[in-house]
Amino acid sequence: MEPLIREECLRNAAVRLRKFREEYGVWTAPVNTFRLLREIERTGKIRLQWEQDPSFRGEADALTVCSSEGNGILIVTRMIPLHWQKYSAWRRNNFTMAHELGHIFCGHMTTPNARKSPAVLEMEETEADAFAAGLLTPPEVLGHFCSVKEAAEALLVSESAIRRRMRDTGILFAIRTCPKCGFDRIPPAADYCRMCGQSLQANPHPPAEQAVRYLPPPPEECPVCGLKETGAPEGRCMNCDNPKLNHCLPEYDQAQHWCPADALFCETCGARTLYSELPVR
Repeated sequence: MEPLIREECLRNAAVRLRKFREEYGVWTAPVNTFRLLREIERTGKIRLQWEQDPSFRGEADALTVCSSEGNGILIVTRMIPLHWQKYSAWRRNNFTMAHELGHIFCGHMTTPNARKSPAVLEMEETEADAFAAGLLTPPEVLGHFCSVKEAAEALLVSESAIRRRMRDTGILFAIRTCPKCGFDRIPPAADYCRMCGQSLQANPHPPAEQAVRYLPPPPEECPVCGLKETGAPEGRCMNCDNPKLNHCLPEYDQAQHWCPADALFCETCGARTLYSELPVR
């Protein structure tokens, strides 16, 4: 593909993804595309269905087509076990479903594939891949991890997908050490040390007004009372009523950022965190 055509495809995918985020409120990562698909179905904004076919054959893992009635869109996949849908960090299914959503929301379903030239089909594949990569591994989130393995497990994609994204975005997982306290697990995008609050750059990046934010998984047990609890990551401990997730406490009206459970200071804005104020065990 010609470089100029590829750049146009990437721009179109970025525009379509931005519109998709705004329409469906997808502003946190990681994204489990199976849950997202059910949310899209629930809203009823488009007629969208997902069907698992045990007889599915083909080189691809999924296929998106207009329904036989012509009034909706159908995603057909191989049979995907429930535990693969929930824990997709080591599977490619999460990216596959995001790719199919890319075809839908980049406007590829208006014309049957049989009427498209090979060049057009190649452009659509490029756009769908770019949509999926942007949805699952936004660059403003990717830089908050210290390794390929860590990012892949946190963002529910394969390690090969993370490596491709590193190549495309220029992000390198270079672990840094705080010059003040010596903490040595500082990710590349951090502007402040999460242990002591030391500024790491002369001109920290101003947090974007509407950027995707990483929503970390809750700790396996409450950091205050030790209760082991499963369920939704957001909310409060059923025993001591303390929040499950750590976040910063900005002094003014800045946006609130989710922080790692061990963070005493926010890596984005430098403010103290909620957990730094709690009687953590």
